[in-house]
Amino acid sequence: MGKRRRDVEEEPDEDAWESKNERPEDVYEHPGNYWTPEVIANLLKAKGQARIQHKLAARALNVIGEQFPGFYEQEDECPLALDLGCGLGFTSDILVEAGFTAVGVDVLVDMLSVSGARDQVIANAGRARYHRTLASATALPFRGATFVLAASISAVQWLSAPEELQALSTELARACMPGACVAIQQYPRSSSQMVEFGKIVQKEGFRGGILVDNPKNPRKRKVFLLARKDG
Repeated sequence: MGKRRRDVEEEPDEDAWESKNERPEDVYEHPGNYWTPEVIANLLKAKGQARIQHKLAARALNVIGEQFPGFYEQEDECPLALDLGCGLGFTSDILVEAGFTAVGVDVLVDMLSVSGARDQVIANAGRARYHRTLASATALPFRGATFVLAASISAVQWLSAPEELQALSTELARACMPGACVAIQQYPRSSSQMVEFGKIVQKEGFRGGILVDNPKNPRKRKVFLLARKDG
């Protein structure tokens, strides 16, 4: 698998890529306008989409371990991990399998409601290993220094305005413990946009970089922001 890592301080390369295809977040002002109850119900039935989300979440956790050796040597049993834009809970499935207690946050009540029909959600919630909260990633309803990990898969691209990314970064810094890791996979419009997001996160006290899988293949390209909070 082709991959490339870039520190967030670096400027975009001359071969910086840019997405030209129109996507839902380019058309709809709010995710709820796209994710209607009918579309969410179809997502619940889409086994292939679940596999993709599981694969991306597993990849994010693996690269965190590679980039920040020793992170998974946690003293606490089932430490808390935040799943931003949790949707139907696919990323939280992987977080629980990895030994975390997952807390999913989504701004769409229909997503959280429909996710309750999934067997894995029912099982993990029954073991008190998965909790769901209706909230925005830019205004998290949690105490400070609560989470040892924050992950987000295929969701943050809905936050495109600089003030939204700033609010997200500020909330991550507040909600994460010192030494906590962040793994965000998203579909930015360009490499420069991703680098700018990385710089915002860095100013909030995180250190890390950007990992791009398959950088030369637009259809297979996956971009991850990986960072660890100072302390």
